[in-house]
Amino acid sequence: MTDDHQISDDPLSDDLQDIHDNDFNIESSTKASHVPHVGLEFQTRDEAYNFYNHFVLTDGFAIRRYCTYKSRKKDVITRRTFVCNRGFKKKSPNKKKKLRSHNKSHQAPVCKKLMDNYRSCGVGPAKISQIINCTNSSGIDIITPQQCSDYLKIKRKNNIGKECMIVIQKILERKVRDSEFYYAIQLDETQSCRSIFWCDSRARKSYIKFCDVIVFVVTYKTNNFSMPFAPFTGVNQHRQSILLGCALLSDEKEETFIWLFDQWLKCMWNQAPGAIITDQDSAICNVIARMFPHTHHRYCKWHLGLHECEHLRSLQCAYPTFNEDYNNWCKNLNLLKSPRSFELRYVRNTS
Repeated sequence: MTDDHQISDDPLSDDLQDIHDNDFNIESSTKASHVPHVGLEFQTRDEAYNFYNHFVLTDGFAIRRYCTYKSRKKDVITRRTFVCNRGFKKKSPNKKKKLRSHNKSHQAPVCKKLMDNYRSCGVGPAKISQIINCTNSSGIDIITPQQCSDYLKIKRKNNIGKECMIVIQKILERKVRDSEFYYAIQLDETQSCRSIFWCDSRARKSYIKFCDVIVFVVTYKTNNFSMPFAPFTGVNQHRQSILLGCALLSDEKEETFIWLFDQWLKCMWNQAPGAIITDQDSAICNVIARMFPHTHHRYCKWHLGLHECEHLRSLQCAYPTFNEDYNNWCKNLNLLKSPRSFELRYVRNTS
């Protein structure tokens, strides 16, 4: 079996070739279509837009909707204007398919199937578009990261709407078994589910005893809907981690965290924690300062360590022995018992 035959049997290559062939067929049909002329009529505005968009495809530029004129006597549209989307600048033929109004490859069923398959494996929109474009034999970018992201957002929203009733059913069943089970559902303007928070009676009772320090970190997105998973975590008398509530969030904006912390406080009888540990997300920090004004806020040491290479790269280049000195300093830092001992050690090493 030759290499050429192996490539032709690759399902991914066949799918991408179908997308490319679909674009070619669109361009061929455009060349054979009639040119605009006076007296040409259309049934809808979209039909007129699509006709003109296909016509200008061969000239190497794209169009956009510019303005609409209405009659002063009657509330009806009398004229609709379409113009070039780049200030009447033509593009070369090998770049015209990248223009917004002509690039329809991402709407093909085959391309949607590829995006779904890669997303189910945990690949992000930017990487998905890069993979599809790199394996395209035509050498033309057939999909952008934004187009991939928009498609996945729409599908995620539709799936959430379908699964929301199942989640509510499970919550109500748990509420029957546990009378102190607390839950809250955030809805958007279309009454679709945005975020969900829940906490059982065991977690609520544990918080009364162990409310001195909690950890709140939003770093998990392994569910089918790519919704951030936000657990509230504490530590019991045996130094074991305990859950103090969980949430699935629609996004990581401030208004979402305000809703979440407000529901969590209601669940915990409006008793704020003594201290809370989070990452360095600005939205979380702003909401904590507003919702927990008397709570000590600290950053997670593990997350701070992730940024060491980024912030210390200049010192590593300037001082060859910096990595060794820094590692020794971190090792000694873990052995220090108090801030005073740290200061004495620092003065001794720098003097």
